[in-house]
Amino acid sequence: MKYATRKQMRTMVAAAVIATSVSALTFGSYPINAKEHSGYTPAQAVIDHLNKDDWSEIQKLLTDIYGSVTSPLKITDVSQGKYTQGQLMGNGDIGVIAAGVSTTSQQFYFGKNDFWGTTHGEASRIRDQAGVLSGGGLDIWPTTAAGSSASSVFNMKQDILNAQVITNIELKDNDGNDAKLEMNSWTADTDNVFVTELTNSGAGAVTLNTKLWVPAKAYPGGGAAEMTDAQTTYPYTGGIEATAHNHILWTTRDSSPGESGSSSNYRSRMATAATVVGAELTNLRETREANDYYDHYSKKYQESLGEAGDFTVEPGKKVYLVSYFASSSGAFDKIKSVEDVRSDALRGIAAYRSEEAIVQLKNEHLNWWKNYWLKSYTQFNDPELNKYYYGSLYILGSSNRPTSPNGKVNPQNLPAPMYGSWIPADNMGWGGRYFLNYNQQAHYYGAGSANRIDTAVPYNHVIAYNLPWQINNAAAQGFDGAAHIRSLTPFNALANPQPAPIAKDPVKTYGFDDSSTDQKSNGLFAAIPMIFYYEYTLDKDYLRNVLYPYLKQLMNFYSDYVVKTDDGNGQYHYTVLGSSIHEGDSADINPDLDIGAMKYLAQFLTTYAPEMKEDKANVSRWKDLSEHTFFPEAMLPKGTFNANNSSNFVPTMIATDYQSPNQPHVDMIEPGDQPVELEGIVFPFQNVQMLDGDKELLQKVRHTLEYMNAWAATSFSGWSSQNNGFPKVYAIMARAGWPAADLIAKFDTALAAKIKHSNLTYHSSGGAVETVGAMEGLNSMLLQSSTTPLVPSTIWVLPNWDMNKSVSFERMGAKGNVAVSSAYDASTKTIPYVDLHSKRNGIIALVNPWQTGKAVVRAVNKDNTLGDAVKYDIIGGKIVFYAKDNTRYMVMNDSRKNTRHVSGINLDKYSSTLIVNGADGTDTTAVTATVYGGPDDTVTWESSDKDVVRVYGKGNSVTIKAVGTGRNKVADVTVTARSQRDKGISETVKVKVADASTVPTGLQLVSPDAATIYGPAATDPSTAKVMSTNRLQLTASMEPGNAYDKRIMWTSSDQNIAMVDKNGLVIGRGHGTVTITGRSMANPDLPPVTATVTVTAAGADHSADETLANVLTAAKAISQYEQDRTGEGGFTRVSASPHWEPNQEQFQKAYINALGVKAKYASYRATDISRDTAYFAAIALNEAIRAIDPRKALDIGS
Repeated sequence: MKYATRKQMRTMVAAAVIATSVSALTFGSYPINAKEHSGYTPAQAVIDHLNKDDWSEIQKLLTDIYGSVTSPLKITDVSQGKYTQGQLMGNGDIGVIAAGVSTTSQQFYFGKNDFWGTTHGEASRIRDQAGVLSGGGLDIWPTTAAGSSASSVFNMKQDILNAQVITNIELKDNDGNDAKLEMNSWTADTDNVFVTELTNSGAGAVTLNTKLWVPAKAYPGGGAAEMTDAQTTYPYTGGIEATAHNHILWTTRDSSPGESGSSSNYRSRMATAATVVGAELTNLRETREANDYYDHYSKKYQESLGEAGDFTVEPGKKVYLVSYFASSSGAFDKIKSVEDVRSDALRGIAAYRSEEAIVQLKNEHLNWWKNYWLKSYTQFNDPELNKYYYGSLYILGSSNRPTSPNGKVNPQNLPAPMYGSWIPADNMGWGGRYFLNYNQQAHYYGAGSANRIDTAVPYNHVIAYNLPWQINNAAAQGFDGAAHIRSLTPFNALANPQPAPIAKDPVKTYGFDDSSTDQKSNGLFAAIPMIFYYEYTLDKDYLRNVLYPYLKQLMNFYSDYVVKTDDGNGQYHYTVLGSSIHEGDSADINPDLDIGAMKYLAQFLTTYAPEMKEDKANVSRWKDLSEHTFFPEAMLPKGTFNANNSSNFVPTMIATDYQSPNQPHVDMIEPGDQPVELEGIVFPFQNVQMLDGDKELLQKVRHTLEYMNAWAATSFSGWSSQNNGFPKVYAIMARAGWPAADLIAKFDTALAAKIKHSNLTYHSSGGAVETVGAMEGLNSMLLQSSTTPLVPSTIWVLPNWDMNKSVSFERMGAKGNVAVSSAYDASTKTIPYVDLHSKRNGIIALVNPWQTGKAVVRAVNKDNTLGDAVKYDIIGGKIVFYAKDNTRYMVMNDSRKNTRHVSGINLDKYSSTLIVNGADGTDTTAVTATVYGGPDDTVTWESSDKDVVRVYGKGNSVTIKAVGTGRNKVADVTVTARSQRDKGISETVKVKVADASTVPTGLQLVSPDAATIYGPAATDPSTAKVMSTNRLQLTASMEPGNAYDKRIMWTSSDQNIAMVDKNGLVIGRGHGTVTITGRSMANPDLPPVTATVTVTAAGADHSADETLANVLTAAKAISQYEQDRTGEGGFTRVSASPHWEPNQEQFQKAYINALGVKAKYASYRATDISRDTAYFAAIALNEAIRAIDPRKALDIGS
């Protein structure tokens, strides 16, 4: 059954009830009659919380959380074309990788977030694409032999508390005795400076060598697989500058050669200067050798240009090795010269030539990180969760920051790309650019709830600046609004003026192409951190001037792009054609990402339309789009996917309504894979969550999670929780109400398999920094929130936590700009308090954490003592009060009161279909409500249209009866059950009512009842994705033509031989013969249709079948794909028939299948095609042509 969430309706009702109740109050803090809480004493946990020394707690928590290396790292682990295993430091502009590749040395690799160019190689292939280039590095080498205990002394510690890497080594001193040295390395936070403090605890002096280097080899482009001198690709220089204080080593690197060289008008130049404070640089020399720069593609060290010198660390003394980074990036003809950038680096390092200056810099560094850690913290009482969580917060804070207050760090205000600024070589996978189909946004998935939404500011800046280009993308394809490409660089933001709008092409091209705008959902993905920023800050200027106009452009695109599909009887839905659920072939139909994008955009825009003074026609259109788009779903066996499981079918959310034949395909759902089926529904598109969420939809989400089993830890097919799914699946699980203990167990299992102990990062086979996004899964277990203009903050603490585990958190971010602290004591099963720090004026609605007792709300004084009591109401199961700006409120429970609170209603059904005057009781259904927290409470029932549905009976069990269908023969209404004690608590039953004349009366096969297809000899029952198999499209017709529900439930007698999806598409899995059965879902009593399908080994290829070719030629009179392929530029409308739009969805299903058969599924996995596979594809397409223009259909016989 196609499905539309009613969350918005219930939320609006509750908000209206809250607003009405609060409007009677005089806003402010209200002293309560002393008798109300006479004798109430706050729990000791409240007093302890108020008196807590947060910094001491954080120090205790983080002291035992650090990355550790006890034996030298392999260079192949440090520089591998993907997320490094080296230890990491950064300030949001510069990034430093620390690696000891021997027990007596230290290597540092540098990157800078604006030093981009066109890279010519990747970890495993040669390919030109935009990416961040290596900034070279710095080495520290011994000039003496290793100490006698060098192997056991060597260790490296990534100390996240103080944001430094501590390295211990043992060398022979200059007299031949053992001497231990400690290196403390850190990146400054108020300037682009990197410091290594070297302390000699031995009895004799130790002389070391340091070398500042820059790559001297590079791939020259044009597909060349051998490196050449980088002067022709990324020009470089180096030298040694003599000054009155000490010598300075310097290097430069340019992202392009030649006077006018550039990447999309962009060019960047970088210079690094290094010197020693506390010792003299001697034995100065320039080197050119292959022992620093490791290229993963060629699997060997390549030449670098080095500027080197020696320095001596006296016994008991400390010496500072200081590096300074300068850059100039932007339009190639406007940036600084190499010499000017070099001069900037030399001037910059001159400010740090004294120990006093370095100590001040270090103090500023420690203070920055102290403030960062104090923003919020959580004690999970689970060592692995703590390690991942704080390691991720460290990565987020090290890689993503807005411009520093003094303007010296990240002055260009750029976000961290895929790998941050941790770039050991010019060969990072995918170039490391900003990918908009989740990778980049995942950096910020947990930023708002972790109270660090400022980390998203640079990203939002780049995305907003690029909007005019996206508007022109849509116009070039003939559409209004903005259509987003898959990835971005900083080139436009730094180098190019925003373009003027171009004229809209008069011809609409659906689908576009597979390299840029394949996924139409990229637009909302791009905007997700922008939405988070507003929701967590309530920055009205940002809403008005940036966010709302941006989202409106996205909705304008969808409004123009969708086609209106006729469902008969005055019913219709909107269809997204030519989009893609995954990267690649842009021919999927109704991807859940696009449906979710439209629904979320409609909800957001209509919510804020009044204050934006929006045109009423636009609001009406947005509501229409939301109400008439439906998340794709199918009936699938309950439980984890297995071909042996073929019973107990339950409604399950799927990725698309029809998937391109050039994509992996099993029921439009991919077990073991990342949960793309749910991103558009739950997170990050935020259409439903446990907080005020649609319970029926959430149950379907849980069915999907169970079916997919997408958290495999040791083996998997596709991109499960080990890979792209890791930042996604846990937030979805938490928000959907997956059992908390099992969620934590699965999270821990994934962490055990993939966390790198050297630097606390989670390593997937895909990206890098994005893996911090799984923090939101943990945050969503502790806190879920929402915001609207009426109720700025609705908050639920511990919505989905394992109540056998104690937990506490301080100052988590809630939407509506409120910081939330709370705790749960598993030993006493109590939540002693909820601490709410409001940073704005307005209502807070807190889901009541206590089923019995009486809530106590008191302001918190500036001295952390409890102040005046605050008046509140209980509405919708929530404690509702007006909060003042910059005021804390302590919400507690007076358990002496035995008051019971209604917390929710469950219904035994949330949807039903009734037939007016239907036989055998099909015109009625019974519904029972269960009230939680108030067993003596009863509910009232109300129909949204009593001329269609009436409610008979009173109390918690009633009968719903269909009495009419309104203007058409099919109608949709809701019946609401509402608590009598708390009218803000309600649930709805969605009722579809159909006239008896629209009930299906006949079902016939149009395609033959027997077929042979090619497929594998056998497939393991647990294997979901089947390669090299045919896909047979069955076609059936139903009577009457205006049947209210034309869905057919297709099943296979043996799924190990062949499976069949909801569209009647049969997929071979093993040799043998099966019966495929189709039954009317609206009238299961109808005689079913059956087809016998035999799966054999591949034989003669019929992809060039004449009948199929002729029908495909006829189809061009309806719609035409560029180059007759689905991924080569999309399709355009050809037919002028008025039936083109109403029937285009069904036509495209048949068309893309037929094109895939003709191409032998070559874009996915080429395979020979059986005669029946080709013929059945022709039949389906011919029938789809007939529905639009019967004159164009062919007589193709049998």
